[in-house]
Amino acid sequence: MQAIVKMQRDQIRSIEVKQTIQDAFNNYVQEVHQGLVWTGACNSWYKDRLTGRVTAVWPGSSIHFMEMLQTPRWEDYELQYMNVGTNEA
Repeated sequence: MQAIVKMQRDQIRSIEVKQTIQDAFNNYVQEVHQGLVWTGACNSWYKDRLTGRVTAVWPGSSIHFMEMLQTPRWEDYELQYMNVGTNEA
């Protein structure tokens, strides 16, 4: 909801996670899971079968996950605004 409100209020056309932020998060997730049960030798729905990368497990508690979703870090996103340098509506 916060993203929708921000888009309407600030006339934002699109919101996209910055690639550097996404890459850093992905690397962090893989580091956290090293040595944990998620990276074991078995096949599972939460791992990529070809690479073994964990793809579907949050690297923390469910409380941590909910806290992370409470307030967006807008500096982690590329925001494309409407009407910037154009006469578009």
